[in-house]
Amino acid sequence: MKLVVYDYDSYMLLEQYDGHSLEGTDYTVVDVPDNVDLDLWVYKHRNKHSSIPFEPESVDPTIWDTRYLALTETVASWSKDPSSKFGSVLVDPNNVVSALGFNGFAKGFEDSPERWADREFKYAHVIHAEEQVLLHSPVDLTGYTLYCNGLPCSSCMSKLAQKGVSTVVFYEPTADYKKRWSIANPVQVAKECGIQLKQIRRETK
Repeated sequence: MKLVVYDYDSYMLLEQYDGHSLEGTDYTVVDVPDNVDLDLWVYKHRNKHSSIPFEPESVDPTIWDTRYLALTETVASWSKDPSSKFGSVLVDPNNVVSALGFNGFAKGFEDSPERWADREFKYAHVIHAEEQVLLHSPVDLTGYTLYCNGLPCSSCMSKLAQKGVSTVVFYEPTADYKKRWSIANPVQVAKECGIQLKQIRRETK
């Protein structure tokens, strides 16, 4: 069993309890089985109290889902980010591709390996794949579908809602993705703003 210090205000794992004084902090010590991934345990515990489902049910893809999600992976490969490669494909109501986007720096902005390796610098300047798509799209996107190889963040989901995007289709998040990014926040934005979410099962080999 592992003793874990858990902050119920921010719902983040603080550290494995090692006997150090934590006086003045809001914490609880709980038992977790040794074979449990601690990050995933915190993620699930944090989200189970949400008033909305924190992760949509996965469904099998249509032929167009398969084609356009495969295209998002190709577009994502164009990103120079060495750690996170995201791609988005915007499709109009007639199922015609309207715009493509991948995460990267602004046009003309130096994108050296040193800058990409600096995580703080990268987060301050990168344009998300979904934002790139919106920057090259018509004003009204009512009835449009966005395909992405990962669930958009809550900020991007809000911008998609503001532009009228009707549906977002994405691969089900991997365990690593769930540890790094929030699922509940963008799902809440989508549900409250009327965006249909379609989470696609990943093929198992």
